[in-house]
Amino acid sequence: QPVRDGTYHRKLYRLMWIRIPFVLKYDMANYGQALSEMITQQNLAIKHERLRSAVIIKSYLASSRNKSQREIISVLYESPEAWLTDEEINNDPVLYIRYQSILYLNGEVSLEGFEKELRGKIHLFRYDFQADMYYLFLNSYMRRTFQGKRKISHSKLLGILKWGLEDRFVFQEGILSEVFYRTLINMCCRTLQLELGEYYLQNLKQHLIVEVREEAYIYCKGMLRMAQERHLEAIKYLNRKFSHPPLDLRARKIVLMLKYDQGERVSLENEIRALASCIERSTYLNLEIKTEAKLELQFLDTLIRSFKNSELQKLKERLRELKGLAYRNWLFEKIDEKLNCVHIPLLD
Repeated sequence: QPVRDGTYHRKLYRLMWIRIPFVLKYDMANYGQALSEMITQQNLAIKHERLRSAVIIKSYLASSRNKSQREIISVLYESPEAWLTDEEINNDPVLYIRYQSILYLNGEVSLEGFEKELRGKIHLFRYDFQADMYYLFLNSYMRRTFQGKRKISHSKLLGILKWGLEDRFVFQEGILSEVFYRTLINMCCRTLQLELGEYYLQNLKQHLIVEVREEAYIYCKGMLRMAQERHLEAIKYLNRKFSHPPLDLRARKIVLMLKYDQGERVSLENEIRALASCIERSTYLNLEIKTEAKLELQFLDTLIRSFKNSELQKLKERLRELKGLAYRNWLFEKIDEKLNCVHIPLLD
């Protein structure tokens, strides 16, 4: 039996509201007690709903990079300390976990501390609450690592993804998110658990909605082939038009990287310029995605045209200043490879 949450208290309040006229008519002696119980349930429902709203707003404020939107939304945030007592928080598991999530998003509770609390209590709750809290934890972990606020551990992230999969938090009526599917395969590639990646690739495909199934499968198959260093096969799968613009852009960038590794350096310059032009003209990509992609292409283009030790070192220093680029580690690796090949002092 799940613990009592806001939905429970709201339903009980409504049942009591329906019952009040009958108590008033037939059981006047208990009318005061019934009214008090109804108000108590209403207040509990309101507190649960206010705290849930606070978590949603705090999560948005932590994730959004749009300063003007953050300023507008921030006025809606109410600090729970203003209307929740320590006793209420500690005696109600749902309020407690939601309050812990606020502290976690504020940076007042560590990732490890919040994860321990969540894993210990999540099975007490209704399924939709379990899914909400799991995704809050997963998304905040990914956001912190990709923003450079925390050193990323691919094996840790894969473990979090497997937890959601095994406990079925990530399924909505049997349907699996395409983003989760791609992230899961990507982490299997990053941790070189390629057999596990092949297993997930084949066995989870059926849980994707039909509209995205084939494209997601092809993209992930390309990613696995790249991790297996079967680059020509990877190019075959990824060098196509994907219907989702950010995914299509990601695939095209990966193809450029694969071609670089295949030694196709000269023809790449034209392809980089063509892709940069497409990005500039696109009306489907937001400014953040465009900016990051153009930076990555600039780095790749400069890398191709740089042969002097000093040029490569300068490029490396510029790259160190940028924390959020998706393929930053790959660029570092290629710069180092090229630096190791530069042995002629006269080049400088």
